[in-house]
Amino acid sequence: MHDFVFDLARSVSRSDSAREDHYQSRYLVLNSSGVEAEVNLNDKFTSVSTLDWLESVMPGDILAKFRYLRILRLLSVTSEVLPSSISKLIHLRLLEISYSRIRALPESICKLYNLQTLIILESGDQRIGMELPKGMRNLINLRHLSFFTFDSELQMPKGMGQLTSLQTLQFFNVGKGKGRTIGELGCLKNLRGRLQIRNLELVNGKEGAQQADLLKKPYVDDLGFQWGSGNREDDNDENVLEGLQPHPNLHSLRIRNYNGGRFPKWLMTMAVCKNSMDASSSTRLNKLVKLRLRYCKMCTEVPALGLLPSLQFLELKGLENLKSIGPSFYGSADDYCGLRSSRNSGELSSNLFPALKTLKLVKMPNLIEWLGVEATPTGDGNEGLRVFFPSLEDLNIKMCPKLTTAPSNFPILKKLTIEKMDQLLPVKQICSNATTLNDLWIKGMPELTCVQDVLTKQNLEWLTLEDCPNLIDIQGCGTSLKKLDIINCEKLSELPEDLHQLQALETLNVMQCPNIKSIAIPSGQHGIKFLRELRIVDCSGLKSLPAEMLHSRTSLSRLAVKRCSNFESFPIDLQQTPSLVTLLLSFCPKLTTIPKGLNPLSCLRVLSIGPFPDLRLEAELLSALASSSVRALTIVGWPHSNSLPEQLQYLTAITLLRISKFGSVETLPDWLGNLGSLERLHLIDCEKLRYLPPMAAMRRLTKLRFLSIADCPLLQESCSKSERLKISHIPTILIDDERVDLTQL
Repeated sequence: MHDFVFDLARSVSRSDSAREDHYQSRYLVLNSSGVEAEVNLNDKFTSVSTLDWLESVMPGDILAKFRYLRILRLLSVTSEVLPSSISKLIHLRLLEISYSRIRALPESICKLYNLQTLIILESGDQRIGMELPKGMRNLINLRHLSFFTFDSELQMPKGMGQLTSLQTLQFFNVGKGKGRTIGELGCLKNLRGRLQIRNLELVNGKEGAQQADLLKKPYVDDLGFQWGSGNREDDNDENVLEGLQPHPNLHSLRIRNYNGGRFPKWLMTMAVCKNSMDASSSTRLNKLVKLRLRYCKMCTEVPALGLLPSLQFLELKGLENLKSIGPSFYGSADDYCGLRSSRNSGELSSNLFPALKTLKLVKMPNLIEWLGVEATPTGDGNEGLRVFFPSLEDLNIKMCPKLTTAPSNFPILKKLTIEKMDQLLPVKQICSNATTLNDLWIKGMPELTCVQDVLTKQNLEWLTLEDCPNLIDIQGCGTSLKKLDIINCEKLSELPEDLHQLQALETLNVMQCPNIKSIAIPSGQHGIKFLRELRIVDCSGLKSLPAEMLHSRTSLSRLAVKRCSNFESFPIDLQQTPSLVTLLLSFCPKLTTIPKGLNPLSCLRVLSIGPFPDLRLEAELLSALASSSVRALTIVGWPHSNSLPEQLQYLTAITLLRISKFGSVETLPDWLGNLGSLERLHLIDCEKLRYLPPMAAMRRLTKLRFLSIADCPLLQESCSKSERLKISHIPTILIDDERVDLTQL
């Protein structure tokens, strides 16, 4: 916590904070080792009602001293076991365990009969989930169990249904045997918010699923249904999902690994009927906002969702057997039977997918066609036609390689993402009337040769073309372009002739385009006025950048030329780019000149250079930066480089230094200790490096807080022996990305 914020919080809660002269403290924070805590803990603090224990070990019996606690938060504690003495805290109402090493809760916690809230937060990289105590059913006053894990094999404690006061239960793993079936959820009448139900393959048919009684849980507004990934009988999955009908108040629904061939009626737009009187609004999911159907591999038809009035987000992913998205997706004729009465009551719009803003079609290898619907009368006696996707702004189609056709009516589409599609026609159809499109990303499309084949009426602001091996022409993207990314387009040999006319362009990235030979800027033109970032990476055919391109580019803040094997010259005066913050110029082995005007760059903070074919270039560049404001420096050498450039010692303002690929350097120079501002040091791929600077030099690096050593085998060995004392003062040490405790070396 920032000091100012901490002081403010302390002043606000002064009457309840633990202080040496205040005997009626109600709030105590401990951040010391267990032994120190026991020594310093006075009786006057044992009556606190709120205790935060931070980042330290807890002695086994210390909690027994706080008999009046109502709130206990254990935040990043290093103990692996929660002391059993916690059972003495009979007044405890809230227990939070966040980002700790504790992997299981003791059974003694089940004696906390007054506990109302149990919060367990785990870090994202936690591989072993927390285990809940077997006797949790005894916590009869528990209202909130805020705990989530992705582990579907975790067994729920038996008898969870006895926690009748429970309101928050983020997941329930269905198990085998009495006390672990889905029927336990049926007793939890007060559940609300999010609930994910997993292992549904263990549920016995529709009647078994109905025991969860979801239809009578109006406050559960976010549901997830998940089956295991194994093969099962389709009929059972269909019956189970039919029995899991939720309350109409549902806002979000996720269905994963469902093996049924069709979806239940309750998921459709409305009950299928011949008589509008049969279409009961009480069973419609009219409040559903988000729907995700993932890996429902046996489904051959998507549910009719077109008249859901509130649906804003829809994802269809991994429906491997789906071949066609047709009229039934929007709603059959029977679905319209109650439309007039519904519209009169304000429940439904006459448009199809009236509120849908985002649609994702992902990983459907057999999808061949996506059909629209013919224009149909509104049916209310008024003139006009029913519109579909009137609100769609973001359309994402990925890994649907066989798709050959798509609708062409997207009146306000703004963003289109296409990835791994063999046919160009669907993209043409989508773009044909999408005049509002301003963001286009196409990846993995071999049929794309010219951008103008896709774009006809658009004036884009963002365009990304990636992995298009036959692309040869990118003209026609409009004059409003702000960001242009061209990545791995093998046949592209030139950028647009009118590149200089893209006066709104702020970012230009050209990467992995080996046949681009030059970037043409007509004589007399002064490049791109508002360019902020220019990156040229892995373009082996490019030999130089035109000086006109960066002439008077006062807004340019980032310039990178990397891994361009034939790049020779840099005829640019960086005095024309006074706002430059980052300069990356590396792995260009034929470079013979460096940029001019480095010395006056007062804004330059990040620099990456080398290796250069002529070591004098490196020295010249570093000399030009002697009085610069560079704070982060990466310097790369050749494998035969046997020393670091001496000019480096004069960059005393740098706080981060990366030294990479100096293959013949055995010892770092003692002048490295002159870098008194250095906070982070990275040593990378220096195979002969064995010794750090002398002890005296290392001790002069008083601000050094982080040392990383990677692919330096000899130095790694030395750090466990002769070099150990030299780095003992550095708080954080990583060797090959693993944190090292020097006391264990």
